[in-house]
Amino acid sequence: MYMIIDCQTHVMPESYIDIFARNKQSPRMERDAGGAVNTIVNARPVLQNDLSSYDIKKQIKDMDAL
Repeated sequence: MYMIIDCQTHVMPESYIDIFARNKQSPRMERDAGGAVNTIVNARPVLQNDLSSYDIKKQIKDMDAL
């Protein structure tokens, strides 16, 4: 018997956000007052990201705690 482990993670470095924040066309990103990053497509917000969930050190700490 064997075990299959499926694991997925996303990484969103600050440089990635900065590039999309400077983008004048779709898609682009904007930071809100609370520090979240909104992804804007065709002038409409489609996704809001809490950047703490992309913190690599936090992800590693959370995985090590399992």
